[in-house]
Amino acid sequence: LVPRSGNTNKLIIAGALVRVVAAIVPGARVLVDSWYMRGRFLLPLFARGMRILGLRDTALFLPPASIDPTARWRRGRPRKYGAQVTPDQIEARAVWYEFFDHKKQAWSQRRLLLATELQLEPAQVMHFYSLRWGIESVFQNLKRWWGANNLWQ
Repeated sequence: LVPRSGNTNKLIIAGALVRVVAAIVPGARVLVDSWYMRGRFLLPLFARGMRILGLRDTALFLPPASIDPTARWRRGRPRKYGAQVTPDQIEARAVWYEFFDHKKQAWSQRRLLLATELQLEPAQVMHFYSLRWGIESVFQNLKRWWGANNLWQ
């Protein structure tokens, strides 16, 4: 999956891995954390009809407004983002969650889970995303005990 020379973006490597797995396990569900919730990684998977569920802890934006061909030329790069999406705008299409920390006596930051499977109930979305946590202990062991601490993939 990784080229023999040069640097490769880990989104490209993750995309290649998911394509290989998708060929073996059709209809697989891809669970990703907030770092991988990027269009460059997700749009090709979505185009293949894959089921995607991920955490989003940064702001969401609408596409930029279409450029009016009669408008005067503007300096600089074209807009990459449109207006920021508010929680009220997506309340019916997403699962928001937060946890109460008894030690700190405070609620955690409100986070957003997004899924391409719109028929899932919020409890199902939470359940499927919680399955992702099983791999975190493997990553911890790889880094701490098996000497993979300096690997960036």
